[in-house]
Amino acid sequence: MNVFDHRQRLVDDYSSYTQSFIKIRDERVGKFVSTALSKGVFWPEPLLQLNPTFLPGGTIDDLTREKVLHPECSRIFRIDKTEDDHTGKPLFLHTHQREAILKAKKGMSYILTSGTGSGKSLTYIIPIVDHVLRSGSGKGIQAIVVYPMNALANSQDEELRKFLQRGYPEGKPPVTFARYTGQEKGDVREAIRKSPPDILLTNYMMLELLLTRREDRELLRAASGLSFLVFDELHTYRGRQGADVALLIRRCRQSFGREGMICIGTSATMASGGSTDNQRHEVAKVAETLFGVPFDSSQVIGETLERATPEIDLGAPDVVGAIRKTIESGGEPPDTYEEFRAHPLASWIETTFGIRAEAETGRLVRQAPRRLKGGELQGQQSAAEELFAMTASSPDQCEMVLRSFLLKGAELHSSPSSRFPIFAFRLHQFFTRGDTVWATIEPEEERHLELSKKNAKPGEPQKILFPLVFCRHCGAAYYKVRALEGDNGLKLVPREDGREEGDDGQSDAYLHVSQSTPWPRVESDELMQRIPSFLKESTELGFERIRPEARGDLPQPVFVDSSGSVVSEGDGIPGALIRRNFLFCLEPSCGVAYAKNQKSERAKLATLGVDNRSTATTILAVRSLIELQQDQSLERKARKLLSFTDNRQDASLQAGHFNDFAQVALLRSALHKATQDAGASGLGHGDLSRAVFTAMQLSFDEYAADPDVRGPARNATNEALRRVIDYYLYRDLQRGWRVTAPNLEDCGLLAFDYDGLCGQDGLLGEKALWSEGFHITRGRDEKIFVETPAVLRDCPEENIEELLRTLLDVLRRSLAVKVDVLDPQKQLDLVEQTKPRLLEDTVWYLEDSRELVKSVVAYPRPKKSPPAKDHHGIFVSSFGGYGRYLKRSLAPHVQVKQRFGRPEVDEAIRFLLLALKRYGIVEQVRSDSEGGDPGYQINTDALRWLPAAGEIKPIDRTRLLEAGEVPPEVNRYFVECYRRFVDLKCVLEAREHTAQV
Repeated sequence: MNVFDHRQRLVDDYSSYTQSFIKIRDERVGKFVSTALSKGVFWPEPLLQLNPTFLPGGTIDDLTREKVLHPECSRIFRIDKTEDDHTGKPLFLHTHQREAILKAKKGMSYILTSGTGSGKSLTYIIPIVDHVLRSGSGKGIQAIVVYPMNALANSQDEELRKFLQRGYPEGKPPVTFARYTGQEKGDVREAIRKSPPDILLTNYMMLELLLTRREDRELLRAASGLSFLVFDELHTYRGRQGADVALLIRRCRQSFGREGMICIGTSATMASGGSTDNQRHEVAKVAETLFGVPFDSSQVIGETLERATPEIDLGAPDVVGAIRKTIESGGEPPDTYEEFRAHPLASWIETTFGIRAEAETGRLVRQAPRRLKGGELQGQQSAAEELFAMTASSPDQCEMVLRSFLLKGAELHSSPSSRFPIFAFRLHQFFTRGDTVWATIEPEEERHLELSKKNAKPGEPQKILFPLVFCRHCGAAYYKVRALEGDNGLKLVPREDGREEGDDGQSDAYLHVSQSTPWPRVESDELMQRIPSFLKESTELGFERIRPEARGDLPQPVFVDSSGSVVSEGDGIPGALIRRNFLFCLEPSCGVAYAKNQKSERAKLATLGVDNRSTATTILAVRSLIELQQDQSLERKARKLLSFTDNRQDASLQAGHFNDFAQVALLRSALHKATQDAGASGLGHGDLSRAVFTAMQLSFDEYAADPDVRGPARNATNEALRRVIDYYLYRDLQRGWRVTAPNLEDCGLLAFDYDGLCGQDGLLGEKALWSEGFHITRGRDEKIFVETPAVLRDCPEENIEELLRTLLDVLRRSLAVKVDVLDPQKQLDLVEQTKPRLLEDTVWYLEDSRELVKSVVAYPRPKKSPPAKDHHGIFVSSFGGYGRYLKRSLAPHVQVKQRFGRPEVDEAIRFLLLALKRYGIVEQVRSDSEGGDPGYQINTDALRWLPAAGEIKPIDRTRLLEAGEVPPEVNRYFVECYRRFVDLKCVLEAREHTAQV
C-alpha cells in the first residue's frame, strides 16, 4: 500500500466534503479562501517519523544459560507458537528489556519509558513468570498488573495465553493468570476468588474494590505478601486521577504487607525537553510521588537505539555527489536489504527522520517528526527543501525520490524471519474542522481577512475582526455580531456562539455591508422591490405597502466604523443590521426568503468549518476504510482502522455516528441505483425493497443469523432483511434537518410522483370536481355533496397541481404514510419475526420496537390544547407552514372583496384531502364519526420512487418562501457519494473499544 497516495486521496476527499458546503459570492473573499484551502490550511502537510531500531539484548535462551532466568522460561517465551507448532521461534530481546529483567532480578523497582512497539509488557511479564517458577505456582497472588482500561487487559490476557498455555496440557499452565475486571461475569469472578491465580490482571477501579468489598476479602488475603505491583501506561494517571491512584498504591502496599514488593511502571512518554539524563531525573520524581517508595534516575530505563544504516559524514563531497546523482536520475532504490542499507541516501533519511545523537550525552535518541515537503515548521525546513539545498535538484524531484526510498525501506527485511523492515515509518496528518472567515468592517475591497480568530487587524488594534457567515443559497456575506446598547450608543462585538435558533430581537444579530447594492435607507420603490412578498400587502387602491406587523422584521439601516461602533453618517460605512430571525437574504439577485417559524440559522447561513467533530471523523474514517477494503495487497484482517477518542461516551457515540452514516449511505446509494435501473417509471411499493436488496449486493453471511441455511429458511432470511430495508427506506422519507448529510431527495437524485394525480383519469383531469364539487358516501346510503371552495374554483390547473404535490410532500416528509413497517401496531411483529433470522449486533438487527420511528396521522385542523388523544399526528391548518403557503399561493386568484381568512384556508385544505382520498392517493385512517376529526395517510400503492439526475435541489415551498431566479445547488460531494457507494461493495462497521472498568 502506498501510504502517500492514500493520504492524498484522503485529503482530496475531505477537501471535497468541506468545500461542498462553501459558496461565497464576494470574489475577493472566495479567492482568499480557495487559495488558503489549496495550501492546506485545514490539512497541513503531514509530519513523518521513522520507528527506530532498538539495540539487541540477546535472547531468552541466553538469560537461561546465564541462570538469570528459570530454565522453563526458554520453553515459555517463544514467538509464533501455534496450536500445531508449540516450539515456535526464539524470542530476541531489546537492550532495555534485558536491563529491566536484570533490575527485577536484583529486587529493584523500576520505570520503563520507551516508544510504542518496543515490547514494554515483556519487561514485567518475564520477571514475574520467572519469580513464580522459582517460588512455586499456586501460592496465592504473586503479581498484580493494573491497566488504565480493559482493552489493554484483554490484549495482555491474549498474549499470556500464547506464552503460558500453548505447549502445555490443557488447564495445567506452569504459571496461572486471570483477568479480573468489570466485564467478567459473576460466576467467573467467583471462580477466581476460590482459586486465585499467580498473576492477576485488573484495572485501578477494580483494584480499589478489591481492597474494600466484602466478597473480595479472599482475594485480598491471597495477595498477602505480594511480590510485584505493576502499573501499565503510567502517563495516563495525571491530575486528580493521579492523586487518587497514588493513594490507592499506598493502601495496596499497606494491605499486601510486603516490605520488598517490586513496583514497576511502564510508559511511552512521561517527560519531554532537556537531555535524557534530565528526563530520567524528572521521571524518577514522578514515580516516587506515585508509588510512595524511593526512586532515583538509575531506576528509570529508557530505550537504547542503534542505527539501521551506517553512520557517515553526510557533508562529505563523495556522499553529497552520490545523493545528488540519485536525485537527478530519479533512480529507483536498491532492491536488496544490504544494498539499500549501504546507500548514502538511506543514511541521510535515517538521520533526518529517525535518530540523532544527543548533544549532551552522545546517546542516540529519536528525531522529532518532520515534514517531508512544504514550508518551514517551527523554524525547520522540510526534508525535501533541505535535500534541495544540499543537491541543487528541484524540491519536487527530491520529494519523489524520498518517497520511493521510504516505501522501499518499508518492504525490505534483513532476513525472512525478521519481523520489522529497515524503515517502518509513520505519517502524522492533522485535520481541522476549520473556522470561518474573519474580516474587518470596511469596504469589500479593503477589509482585512483571516481564516482563524484574531482580535484585530495586525498593527491596527482599532480595526476589530468579526466572523463571517454566508447565505447557503447565493453566498452573500454577513458579519456575525452581538448588538449591545451602552452609554455611548449601539456597539457591535464579534459573536462566536453556535447559534442554532433565532433570538427574536435580543442581542444576537447579523450585519450586511455591500457597496454595490447597499440597503435602502428610506422607504422607497427600491426598498419595496427588495422586500419579500410575505412582508407586504396591497391597499384598497392597489398600492403595495409594508405590513404593519412586519416592520420589526426589516433590517435596520446603520453606519458602522471599523471598531464596531454604530456612528453617524459620514463617520462609518453604510450597512444593514438584522436584529431578529434571518428571514431573507439582502442580496437583490438572490431573493431567498424563509418562513418565520423556521428558526434554524444553520440551515440558512454557513461557515467554512465542518459542523462537528463526529461528522469530520466519520468522513475521514469512511474514506480510509474504503481505501483499505479495496487494497487487495493487504491481509483481510489488516483492513481496519483504530480511532482514539477522549472517553468511553465519545467512543460509543462516534461508533454509532459512523454506523449510521455507513448504513444510510449504503441504503441511499442502493436506492439510487435501483431507481436508475428501473427507468423513468421508477419503483412502486411492491417492488421497492426487493430492488434495493438486489442493488446492495450483500453477501448472505453479512446479515444472516445462520449463514449455512438453504431452501425455504434462506428465503425467509432474505425476506426478513427486505422487511428491515423497507423500514429504513420509509424512515428516510422523513425531512432531513442535518445540513451535513442531505438525503437523496435533497441531492436531486430522487423524485416522487403519485399515481392517480395527473392525466385524463387522474384527479386533476376531473374538471367538474374543481369547478363544482363531488359527492362522498357516509355510512351505507347517505350521500353528501362537497362543494369546491370558492378560492379554488378560479385557480389554474398548474397551481392546483402544485398545491396538491406540496401537500403530499408535507405528509410524506412527516411520515404520514400508511405502511406496515412504520405502523406502531405492527412494528412488534416486525421485530419479533426478523430478529431470529438476522445477525445480531449488525445494523440490520432490530432490537426493540419501542425505539423504531413510527408513522403519524395528518389531521386537517390546528393542534388542540390539551393535546388530542392521538398524539402521533401532524396538524395541517391555516396556522401551519402549509396553510400559510396555500394562502400565499391562492392570494393572487382571490376575487376582490372575497373573504379569504383562516376559515377559508382550512376549508380548502379539507377539500384537497377529500379529493386526494377520492382517488386513493391518501387514505382516511381515522374516523370522523361522532364528532371526531378525520386523519389521513398517504397510500403507499400510489407512491412512486423516481430516478433524478442530481442537478436540481427541490424547494420546500412551506419553508423557503421565495427562491429567487437561481435554484439552490445540490451538494456535489454527496451526489457523488450516493452514486458510487454501493458499487464499492464495502460493508463498514464500527465498535467501541473502550476504557470500561
